[in-house]
Amino acid sequence: MDAAVWARVAAWTAKPTVSLPLAVRTSRANKYEGKVSLFPRRDGGGGINVEVAPSSEDMVALELEGELWVVVSPDQASYFLLL
Repeated sequence: MDAAVWARVAAWTAKPTVSLPLAVRTSRANKYEGKVSLFPRRDGGGGINVEVAPSSEDMVALELEGELWVVVSPDQASYFLLL
């Protein structure tokens, strides 16, 4: 099992992707700075959906981080809800 997990990590690291969510899992009322929620993917396959509520300062730092924009194209960035 451990080898299978590391193989998936290596495959994603070689070609990282970020996609649009399939569903909203929590409401705005459940957000607070620093909260991270993990949910199993709706379509199965062993994937995980990640929901992150960064602080304003952390969000600014993420927006300025060049490595983030390597995997998120500018046209997809408009789909992200910045709280």
